[in-house]
Amino acid sequence: MNKRFSLGIICTAMIVLIGMSPAYSYSCPVNMAAFDKAVAAGPKISPEKLAMAIKLRKKAEEQHDAGDHGGSIESINKALDLIESE
Repeated sequence: MNKRFSLGIICTAMIVLIGMSPAYSYSCPVNMAAFDKAVAAGPKISPEKLAMAIKLRKKAEEQHDAGDHGGSIESINKALDLIESE
């Protein structure tokens, strides 16, 4: 009974994670669009910070296209933090 219960929990967790992956991957473009909108509004940051943020945004898009959605989210969040820091 204990093994069966554990197997059920593992299967349920896997189903939940698989179901979440499309939603997780979709948040990459949403965050990139938010970044683009913030940059278009003219953030009041140094040119160096802006260049770094744009570089991180490009990296996020490349990671997203390669299927690395976790890395993409991390990169775009760092970019957003840079442009919202001042």
